[in-house]
Amino acid sequence: MDGEVLKVTLVEDKADLGKPDLIKLEKLATRLLELDHFISECKTEFSEAQAELEEFKRKSAVEKRLCELTGLPFVDRTGELEDKVNKLKERLESLSSERVNVYMEILKGLAEVIVPIQGDEPSAITEDEVFFTFRDNKQFPAIIQFIRKELKFGIPPVYISLQPDGIRVVGLNDKVAALEELVKAIEELRKKARNEIESRKVTEPTMQKTKVEEEMPPPKNVLQSLKKLGKI
Repeated sequence: MDGEVLKVTLVEDKADLGKPDLIKLEKLATRLLELDHFISECKTEFSEAQAELEEFKRKSAVEKRLCELTGLPFVDRTGELEDKVNKLKERLESLSSERVNVYMEILKGLAEVIVPIQGDEPSAITEDEVFFTFRDNKQFPAIIQFIRKELKFGIPPVYISLQPDGIRVVGLNDKVAALEELVKAIEELRKKARNEIESRKVTEPTMQKTKVEEEMPPPKNVLQSLKKLGKI
């Protein structure tokens, strides 16, 4: 295909217009993050309320008897604390149920999602990557986080990119992990160089021998035979 340019044109099918797009899924993913935050808080409150109830039950008998013996008023908080625990339990179950529904709604949406890229022309091309922006310069941090975390999709592979001004470790954001990859890359570079040296040691003597044989004059008996045939 020398001299030919392959151009891909994105066509929006009318049948796809009703399908979920990243705008809707971004809202769902944002709600999912909110639910995760609420659930975490509710779990903490529920655990603390349970501990408070158990502690009250553990010492209430002694406190009640002490009050009877000393004439002090005793306040039985058992019902109050149990009611608090039950309400938090109900809230936790409600939040968890909503989270399951939102999570499944996101997955169903992703199964038929329309990804709104700007067009078939990339917005940036470098030596190492081609980048397509979303339409209208929109950003979708919540749903992209969901896709990367839950589906383990769209995460760049770890690789070493050699640049004129340094070395870039792509696909990692942890310093120690990046250093480990850098060490492996340097060791691999040395190994490749050693292998190349060994391969040349094998091929070069053979090539030199062939060259010498080509330059050597033919033996005398061959010359005599050629003279008889009138070749020389």
